[in-house]
Amino acid sequence: MNWRYVGEPSQTDGQGGISQAEAVHAALLPIGLRGTILYFAGSGLVRLPNWKVHPENHPEYAHTVNWEDVENFSPYWPHLENIIGNVDLQNAHDTTKPQIDHTRLFDCSNNLILNPGSPDADIFCSGHAFLPDGRLLVAGGTLEYPADTLGGGHGEHWSGSRKSFIYQAFSRGSSWLVGPLMNRNPETGYGGGRWYPTLITLHTGDIIAMCGHPSIPYIYTDDFREDDDYRHNNTKPEIFNIATMSWRVIDKALGVVGSDVFIPYYPRVHVVPHTGEIFIVQPMYSDDVKICEAFDIPAGCSSIDSDIHPNYEIDVQDKSLFYNFNTQEVTNAFPGPHLIEDIYLIPTSQHTSSVMLPLLHDENYHARILITGGRIPLIADLAPFDGSLPSWKPTAARTIQGNQVAVNVGGHKGTPGGDYVLIDVLPQRHYLNSTLLPTGDVVITGGVSGFSGFDKDGKPIYLDDVDGVREVEIYTPAQNGEPDSWITGPPANEVRGYHSTALLIPDGRIWTAGSQINDGPANLAIEFFEPDYFQNQDRIQIENSPETVTYGQTFTVSFIGTENNSPVKRVVFMRLGSVTHSFDGDQRYISVPFIQYGNKVECNAPPDSTIAPPGYYMLWLIDELNMPCKYAPFVLLSKFGFNQFAVQNAAIPGGIAAVSRVPGSIEVMWIGNDGSIQDANWYAGQGWNFGAIPYQVRASKGGIAVLSRIPESLELFWVGEDGSIQDAFWYSGPNPIWQTFTLADQGSASTRSTIAAASRIPNSMEIFWADDNGILWHSAWYDGNQWQKAPLLSQQTVKTGLSARISVVSRIPNSLELFWIGEDGSVNGTFWYEGQDGWTEYELRPAGSASLSGDISAVSRIADTIEVFWIGPDGSVQDANWYDGRGWHFSPLFSAFGETNIGSVKAVSRSAQTIDVCWTDITGVVRHANWEEGSEWQFDIVPKNSGYYAIPFSYNASPISVVARNGTNSIEFFYILQNSAIQDAYLYY
Repeated sequence: MNWRYVGEPSQTDGQGGISQAEAVHAALLPIGLRGTILYFAGSGLVRLPNWKVHPENHPEYAHTVNWEDVENFSPYWPHLENIIGNVDLQNAHDTTKPQIDHTRLFDCSNNLILNPGSPDADIFCSGHAFLPDGRLLVAGGTLEYPADTLGGGHGEHWSGSRKSFIYQAFSRGSSWLVGPLMNRNPETGYGGGRWYPTLITLHTGDIIAMCGHPSIPYIYTDDFREDDDYRHNNTKPEIFNIATMSWRVIDKALGVVGSDVFIPYYPRVHVVPHTGEIFIVQPMYSDDVKICEAFDIPAGCSSIDSDIHPNYEIDVQDKSLFYNFNTQEVTNAFPGPHLIEDIYLIPTSQHTSSVMLPLLHDENYHARILITGGRIPLIADLAPFDGSLPSWKPTAARTIQGNQVAVNVGGHKGTPGGDYVLIDVLPQRHYLNSTLLPTGDVVITGGVSGFSGFDKDGKPIYLDDVDGVREVEIYTPAQNGEPDSWITGPPANEVRGYHSTALLIPDGRIWTAGSQINDGPANLAIEFFEPDYFQNQDRIQIENSPETVTYGQTFTVSFIGTENNSPVKRVVFMRLGSVTHSFDGDQRYISVPFIQYGNKVECNAPPDSTIAPPGYYMLWLIDELNMPCKYAPFVLLSKFGFNQFAVQNAAIPGGIAAVSRVPGSIEVMWIGNDGSIQDANWYAGQGWNFGAIPYQVRASKGGIAVLSRIPESLELFWVGEDGSIQDAFWYSGPNPIWQTFTLADQGSASTRSTIAAASRIPNSMEIFWADDNGILWHSAWYDGNQWQKAPLLSQQTVKTGLSARISVVSRIPNSLELFWIGEDGSVNGTFWYEGQDGWTEYELRPAGSASLSGDISAVSRIADTIEVFWIGPDGSVQDANWYDGRGWHFSPLFSAFGETNIGSVKAVSRSAQTIDVCWTDITGVVRHANWEEGSEWQFDIVPKNSGYYAIPFSYNASPISVVARNGTNSIEFFYILQNSAIQDAYLYY
């Protein structure tokens, strides 16, 4: 075991180190050769070397001023002008970019540090968790630093922000996407927001936000409000929906709202295997509130009845909880860890750290939680084999040497006052970090013990570096009949206390950074902890592994073995970490079944998302000597399967189209970057084959459509670079070949027009396009006749927009319905019935209802229904549905939150009872919604499976297509990536 610096050590004045920004928040991103760590601090502890205090007036402030110090001095305190010089106190809470732009990227392969920019808000003391596609959701943070003058019972409280942001790990453009605002207090319509919240990814892929101090909205906000949010804790959990990009507030309160002594900020929470419930380590309610009230300390009391008598059937006072976020109920509870040692709640959770111990397949993924930081680490078995109630129990004895600490020998737990004496005991580790290793051990780093004085209420302060616990401790859980154990390792060079972070990286080392030096300047040094296996070069090396697996999928990993051919003992998925304030809610360790064949292992992916929430994992092989592989590749665990075509030749902008003519086949066509027509076809049992379709006229990099009117044929249509309409057709047989001809002469179509095609009966085809004037054209073919071309409408009322977005559907054999986006942003339709004289035009939605840069798609799942989807002017996805005899009904399918109005949308019906819709947003994320009769719409995202997102939009065509393979309950998405490759994502229901 060893500790090793990256760059130089820190200095007591806050100089030294190489991190450039304090790592208050850190997350491992699945980018780069060996991963990249994103870390940030917002406004936290920013050095301002040109702003000095006046030591002659106040020697106690004789140090370089931090931005935090400046913000704490309110402009309502004019007498402080003689404390700080060269400071504009009227702008004391200036959250402009120079003060909050403190985000960095650390490349784990070469130790390089880059600045990716920061959000336009202070994300200091926010919460964060990974979305299923590898992007990091950051929510809450600091809206206002505390000041006694705030009033309303919020003296010295931190005002929480409602803002959220998404760090786009794979984006080639802006790194940060502005997310939706979190909800206001639903009881009053004011406040809301969270400072010190916990975010965790649920088994659904959505993210829940819990606790945190809400905003105090009438001070220093653009969001001016006269009314205060009375709550000291935001007790209404919120769930971020990954597909709708919106926050849903949970109506029923969870937690104490009216006490500032018992404040469950940054709660330690874990997703429970098999049930998907949330296990909450520290209690949300406590008798401390009653004790506080009994001692008549108004600042800590709560007069709110729900704090003292929680509205839950189960007794939740001073209990660890199992919480069902769907039913909003506590399903089980048992006495909390603070009843054994009060460090586990003094008064927030951040002094200690918890981690879910390895979930092993041969134990049916049995869940146990380890909590550390106290003199006595504790374990809770969440599902005891004997059926008894879970309980917190001590681990095996630690081996670290003791030291002197201040121990409360009088007074009352959780209340001010009491008598403290110094005794020699095993050290507590306030503000430590606990990190899982690929061996299944838990590494404990950082923390401070002892005390550096007392606060105004007589409690000890645990912050000074002189009390730092630098020795590493490693916990080995009980397994295979062997008891659990602790060992003590070498001391780190740096003390890591408050605001420190630690993460496992793909080479098996632990990256440590952050902390405050003596509760003052930021520690900018970076150190790696190297476990004992790291120095052993004779370890397994993974050669090939899948980039993506679906739940339960069988997959193969090939590797180079060790010199002694040590067999593989364990195959492990480890979720990428995301840590702040001594807690990493994203890390998770899951072993999976496997069979070894020489230098290959055939493995089964985790069985479901309650065991392993969707997202990116490191894939580890551990041999019989307990040595992990040298590097763990990243693997995306998703309900979607993926194929990325090897070719990278798609036009940008360009179009793509797909069709399934028989159950065992799929055909995909796209415009090549040279105007050619590219083809990929798949047959069950044969895989994908690639080729090119002959052409007379190159494509305009625009409209393309394909259909199969009978199982033995394919027809492809595209707009030529000369404005002609080109047709290629294929019939199966002994020597099937593509034949091509010009269907409409040059100049017939706008080169920016899409093409819509339909076959309403086996012996007919109809195609539609627009010309340069926005006039719709129609060409029809009947078996035994030639193609006939004519304007669709004798007097077209509304012309198409510049990009001519059109869609056609045949709900019954003797009818056709066509829809288009008008040049004024209207949504228009026209229908034809056999025997009817011409087409009937109508306005579906008025001007301004649709984006002129958006798409439209229509589908009919049964004979008497039609559904039309289009991109709204605000980037939303709009839905119009028609039932025979009822008329049209309108509703938004997906509400945007400030994105641009660019996007592509496609819809398909895989059965008479279902509809699937997919679309791209401005960032290139592919979103999916599915509806089944009798149910509400369900939303998700199609995770990114490579280093590139989809092309959001093409003015000439749709860069996305969706197909339901005939005879199967599955859908496949095909879309053009930003590197000109074609991505195939499939989903089996």
